Amino acid sequence: MPRKQVHEIILAATPGEVWRMITEAENITRWFSPEARVEPGKGGKIFLSWGPGMEGEAPIHLWEPNHRFGWTEPGDSPKLIEFEIEAQGGLTKLRLVQSGFGEGASFDDEFESVNGGWLSFLSILKYGIEFHRLDACTPVSVFRNVELTRDQITASVGTAIQVSPLLGQLAAGQPYQAQLGALGPVHGTRLEPFKPGYYVLTLDSWNQSIFAIFAEQAGCNCYFTMQAYLFGDSGKNARQLKTLLTELTL
Repeated sequence: MPRKQVHEIILAATPGEVWRMITEAENITRWFSPEARVEPGKGGKIFLSWGPGMEGEAPIHLWEPNHRFGWTEPGDSPKLIEFEIEAQGGLTKLRLVQSGFGEGASFDDEFESVNGGWLSFLSILKYGIEFHRLDACTPVSVFRNVELTRDQITASVGTAIQVSPLLGQLAAGQPYQAQLGALGPVHGTRLEPFKPGYYVLTLDSWNQSIFAIFAEQAGCNCYFTMQAYLFGDSGKNARQLKTLLTELTL
């Protein structure tokens, strides 16, 4: 039987607010992909993009406003991504199920990378709702497919932006400092998840924005993404940060 993943988070928001965060393109870019388009309704479409090579469009098979939403990723082994929203005493539980993963060892890297990705993105969603519900958000994303291991990428990125303590040794909840080139020093805290290759860092000196690093192993290669969610006036740094991350030497 194909494997599946189940993730649940409790959010300080109404079911309607959570529904808008997961189904409206301008809100999807606040916590998930930096580019999104949604044709609403069952039979509609969702388009998500992290840049060339990491983008795609999928049909929406589930659309029950304020309750359930889902799409089907096409391919040889189609995958279903389904969200369920449930009010819980003034809070809201968001449940995510992704199914359709193969059972063989050849699917293990994919299963683990998707797991780390969802854990990270849901952490960003929770943080954004709690701290930046009314703030504008400017997304920044740089994607590469590189012939390095996850650990090599972690070490290289940590050295390039001078993360202290070492990025690979940074615990969830632990403060850090770094240097973003000419943009200057930054500091903050690592959020959950505590999973190798997945780092969600707050940028406290940039209006408590978010900087995330994803190193997803795919055989001998890694799908490597650096992504920022710049809230409020920190959006003025978007263009310079994009250039810095694009030119970063690994």
